[in-house]
Amino acid sequence: MFNNVGWLVEAKIKNGQEQAFRSIVDEMVEVVSQKEAGTLNYQYYISDSGEIIVYEHFKDVSAAHKHVDTWENYSERWLKTAEPTRVIYLGDLPKDLQARHAGLPPAVSHLCRIRTQPLIN
Repeated sequence: MFNNVGWLVEAKIKNGQEQAFRSIVDEMVEVVSQKEAGTLNYQYYISDSGEIIVYEHFKDVSAAHKHVDTWENYSERWLKTAEPTRVIYLGDLPKDLQARHAGLPPAVSHLCRIRTQPLIN
């Protein structure tokens, strides 16, 4: 069974905040890479115009909760530097995990899997 879950976050860097945003991202990526074995992907994509896509993919729901625990330590600073515009859930996130995204924009899409074939177990 394929129990991976994840989400995409779309955001925009606030005016004059790119360096501060990049600094926060560097800190978060370092912490996630050292302390979250269940985080399979944690990738930031930033355009020249300051548009952001964050791809987050987790081994299971427990790993996703652990990541949100980490996020809560950085969320205030992150949200001062960037404005989230949309969150797209990938997979069947339980309601308690969805509720932990309450500070992000309400425009949430929920994509369930029709057919999946994991490349890595």
